[in-house]
Amino acid sequence: MSPAALPGPSVVQSERTPIPLDRLAAPAQRALSGEGYATLEQLARVGESELADRHGLEPSALKILRQVLSEHQLSFARED
Repeated sequence: MSPAALPGPSVVQSERTPIPLDRLAAPAQRALSGEGYATLEQLARVGESELADRHGLEPSALKILRQVLSEHQLSFARED
């Protein structure tokens, strides 16, 4: 396979961007970890209202997560 056909570092890294838990309060950290969320890409597959239903994910935590996702050109999944 030619080097041009191989995924570059940005592709590999974008699949595994850890959630910066240090920017969140402990209850939000526990809620995300307890649900099995470890990467921003996982969060981008979920609607914001689905996360808002989780104990520990207060509006302030969702705001931080929106900002972090945006910084990585990601967003919560669209909801109908």
